[in-house]
Amino acid sequence: MANKTRILLVEDHPIFREGLHMVLSFAEMDFDVVAQLCDVRQAVDFIQSHPEGVDLAILDFFLPDGNGSNVLDSLNSFSPQAKAIIVTGEVDHPSVRQLAGNHGVAAIISKNVPSAELLQLISSIMKGEHVMTPGTPSQTDWLAETGLTQREVEIIHLIAQGKDTKAIAAALFISPKTVYRHRENIFLKTGTDSTVELLRYAIKNGLL
Repeated sequence: MANKTRILLVEDHPIFREGLHMVLSFAEMDFDVVAQLCDVRQAVDFIQSHPEGVDLAILDFFLPDGNGSNVLDSLNSFSPQAKAIIVTGEVDHPSVRQLAGNHGVAAIISKNVPSAELLQLISSIMKGEHVMTPGTPSQTDWLAETGLTQREVEIIHLIAQGKDTKAIAAALFISPKTVYRHRENIFLKTGTDSTVELLRYAIKNGLL
């Protein structure tokens, strides 16, 4: 198993998850699916308990208890050697687009991609080849438009839902202190002084 690419699957739709597993298992490549998980909490727990056990994570972005960014944060913290592919039915969603070039994401692809293309993509990524995801803007493009990071936009969304600092920390699996620091940066970047002003800014700029 030492030379196999250890793959973590995180997808909440059983049929799609099992289909991915079959594609990877029957491919004539050195793949080892180490876990098939259905939500953020399971993925974070697995990564934290197996920090050296993942080479590649294949993630759905929208999950029942959060999104792919939460899993990516855990990968970056505990398994920085791991690469990630986002497989989603909404590649044009703003929250997905923000991940391009960020969080160590190697590629963002549609769930409609043929299995042969997925396998070739994985092979290229694990060889260290640079992969361009068609139609997905770079993180530089996004920052030029908003000046905000993907995490900061997530926090704005949670603020808009009426969540306080403690609730945001719990939802994103980060500390309240980190949330407070993000909030300060958000107010600074948007030039706002209150939650009401921030939400007006977010609506005006298409963040909500």
